[in-house]
Amino acid sequence: MSTSSVCCQMLGGCGPSPFEISMLGWHDGITSGMARCRTCGATYHVEMLAWDDNQEMRVYGFKEVSRQSYDAFMALQTLPVPLPQQSQERSDALTLRVRDALATGFECTLYVAAIDLSTEIRAVRKVTFPIWASLFDLE
Repeated sequence: MSTSSVCCQMLGGCGPSPFEISMLGWHDGITSGMARCRTCGATYHVEMLAWDDNQEMRVYGFKEVSRQSYDAFMALQTLPVPLPQQSQERSDALTLRVRDALATGFECTLYVAAIDLSTEIRAVRKVTFPIWASLFDLE
């Protein structure tokens, strides 16, 4: 199955990743970033939530963000690398764009396990509040 036929809205488990990832944080792999589904164009902020003892398999939370905020972030992220004296200014501007993107979404509802989030997904779950309520015996 090619990645072009996989969509974030139809993920059912193991398979190719539908995501284009723009990294924000890194620690022996992506810890945070922005993502776009190659098929449907849905946009997300991605945060690593947990990893295994070998620090290979990671679990990520995906929070849907507006396409406008994602595009604003990417417009700045894809500019040429700034001169050293301008790097703090660029970093501050990116931080503001991420903050603005996070304000457009409400909660993580898509959870993905992967070693390399951009190539292969090992497991996926959509978790909404009723599922959280059941896990915490809130019903």
